Amino acid sequence: MQEIKLVLQEKTLNEKLLSLIKQCKFKNLLKQIHTQMLICSIPKPSFLLSKIIDLKDLSYASLVFNQLTKPNIYAFNVMLRGLTTTWKKYDFCVELDLKLKSLGLKANNFTYPFLDYMWVNYHMASFLSQFVSNNENQHNYVPVKKKPSKIN
Repeated sequence: MQEIKLVLQEKTLNEKLLSLIKQCKFKNLLKQIHTQMLICSIPKPSFLLSKIIDLKDLSYASLVFNQLTKPNIYAFNVMLRGLTTTWKKYDFCVELDLKLKSLGLKANNFTYPFLDYMWVNYHMASFLSQFVSNNENQHNYVPVKKKPSKIN
């Protein structure tokens, strides 16, 4: 009987913390919730990760993701979303894609749009950086706009 009460109390605490995560709008408060999750051994870091991405904290999101012992496809999708759309860190996305494959996880319908977006932008950024560095060595041409002539 006492075990049932404990499970009910634990479930209630899980639900309360997950509800707080959904409502949270401040990084410091989210870190306090995370601390409570760690203290109470609540294994729901993927939900936390999604909110961290929404609050645009790359270093904290990376820390939480790297602490996952077995990241699932949801965690990868959340990180890929943040890295491609929020921070535009395509080089990190490449590493994440390789890690996803090395763990034997299969990309799903939520993964592919971010991978496609990442690869297109990664190659475009690489091409542009090569183009700019090649052109900087050739000349310092700056186009000058002509003033429009007056029509009388």
